[in-house]
Amino acid sequence: MQMEIRGAAKFHDAYVGDVHRDAGYGDSPYLCVGTDATLGITRSLMQFDLSAIPEGSTIHWARLSIFHSGDDPTPVEVGIHPVTTAWRESGVTWADQPEWGPRYSAQTLESRGWYDFWMTQIVADWCSGRRSNYGIGLKAVDESQVRRIFYSSDYTEDPALLPSLTIDYTPPEASPAIEEYRGFWVDQFHAGAKTPDQVDQLLADAKTAKANAIFLQVRRRGDAYYNNSMEPRTEDPALAEGFDPLADLITKARGEGMEVHAWFSCMKIWNQDTPPVAPDHLFNRHGDAARGTSDYWLSEDANGDNRFQGEAVVDPGHPASNEHLIDVLCHVAENYEIDGVMLDLVRYMGEDWGYNPTALQRYQKQTGVSVPPAPTDANWMTWRRRQVDQLVRKAYVRLLSIKPKLKVSVAVITWGDGPASEADWERTAAMTTVFQDWRTWMEQGWVDMTIPMNYFDESRWAVFYDHWIEWAKNHQYGRISVNGVGIYLNTIDHSLTQIEKGLTPSSAGKRLAGTGLYSYAVTNRDGISNGEFYRALTQGTSQHPDPPFQGPARPPTLQWKENPKTGHVIGRLRSSQNPDRVFDGTDVEIEGAVQRAVSTDGHSDFAVVDLPPGEYVATCGGSSQSFTITAGRVTEVTVEL
Repeated sequence: MQMEIRGAAKFHDAYVGDVHRDAGYGDSPYLCVGTDATLGITRSLMQFDLSAIPEGSTIHWARLSIFHSGDDPTPVEVGIHPVTTAWRESGVTWADQPEWGPRYSAQTLESRGWYDFWMTQIVADWCSGRRSNYGIGLKAVDESQVRRIFYSSDYTEDPALLPSLTIDYTPPEASPAIEEYRGFWVDQFHAGAKTPDQVDQLLADAKTAKANAIFLQVRRRGDAYYNNSMEPRTEDPALAEGFDPLADLITKARGEGMEVHAWFSCMKIWNQDTPPVAPDHLFNRHGDAARGTSDYWLSEDANGDNRFQGEAVVDPGHPASNEHLIDVLCHVAENYEIDGVMLDLVRYMGEDWGYNPTALQRYQKQTGVSVPPAPTDANWMTWRRRQVDQLVRKAYVRLLSIKPKLKVSVAVITWGDGPASEADWERTAAMTTVFQDWRTWMEQGWVDMTIPMNYFDESRWAVFYDHWIEWAKNHQYGRISVNGVGIYLNTIDHSLTQIEKGLTPSSAGKRLAGTGLYSYAVTNRDGISNGEFYRALTQGTSQHPDPPFQGPARPPTLQWKENPKTGHVIGRLRSSQNPDRVFDGTDVEIEGAVQRAVSTDGHSDFAVVDLPPGEYVATCGGSSQSFTITAGRVTEVTVEL
């Protein structure tokens, strides 16, 4: 269920300024951040009455919506921070303002309109008692920038413009029967699903292990391990002629109650010295031969190298490359009765990567920067992160437009030590090196499931592993996370240890939604037969007499799929005067039961997830288009400009 907190009775706010240090502005109709000629540096504070949410409720998401009333288009990044000490709306001043915690998230303000700040974990911590509810603070990341003004809860001229906090939650109730994923990654670099006999053996092994899901690799490098494909069939000689592993597995798995998820490697497209045989392979059409044209899709590093460890990879900043990938995913969803789609390698290769000429031109046009940015330039890092965000979000909505109950997952990185705080998350390699902000994807509902690849040798990196699974357990936001265990790095007993730790509740009582095992082909580092590992999962060992998969389990029921309460929209901006014009990075406002702000991608498209049913209007500039959201469905809309 959802609750909206709006209005002065339950929403308390104020701002402070460092020039008049002892002045209070708790009754002002405005809030502000940044520097003002009269007030000096300004900051704003908000506190919310959450007493109506029952103790023990599960918080799925929480979103703060505020209306920016100014017309200055200069971008200003505004961050929200949990407040860690008490304050009063009627008496707070700059001199006695409360203490601020680290920045949780940020939003870039430009034009006048609504802006959303996601604060799910903050609200979850308040409701669970892990953090006292002293509210949040807003301040500009660069406080020297010119002041930005919002309407406060005391604004009376138009109640529709009051700030609000919307919370989606489930009240506490009796615990349902335990459900969990028990899945194997089946890669195509080894035998396992390249002949009918191998598929038969795969299913027999999965049954022995009491698994209930198979993540079958169907794309390695711009190729297809299935027959009905937009891309050329793989050149792998081990794949039986004419054989369709995906179709065969789907047919046989249905009788075993086993889910089949199609696993796509997204960015790598070739790694050989000689080009692919098929003339229509991506590398032949959009690789080295296309360099110097807009059809060139390969990512480059800051020095112009287009091979990452010998691999040719496409660039997430090239719109045509992203559109092709989404088309490939959707083609499989349309033509195969799969249970899910898993995206792998949906990221940049490193902080030095992303300098595809088309991507760089887009960045320079959107920002006005005339020279290539340094790899660590903050704006460049944010822009690249946004490209991956837009790719994931658009893929999710387009896939659901074909199969509303399709389960969309992403295999995500966990490099180095796991974060212990929100500030730690901002410093992870996911955020700063490969620009894969999977926490936001979960929080905003752009995926159904993440599978953090917790590939750590238990004998060396147990602490890193423990920190990552604790983080994943506590940051699911109403979606689910499945623990990806690197069994190939471990002894059988160490793998059992890691599986058991993954299935144990966190210190906050949160559980992961199961286990994904990498890989079916290599189940331990000691060369012991895979059969021994499958048996250990269900029968245990001398060190683990209680096996992790002792009884049967069914895949979790995803309530937002089975009983949807929201719908989605995918839209496009189109010029009536010039249909070929591209609107790239253009802001669109969505208004209705809730308000959302979104920017278009390099194809003039935008997507918004999880809108409550009802009537909405999409607005860009002076043009608008109405549309209707239906629960569990995707609405398509075009805004003519």
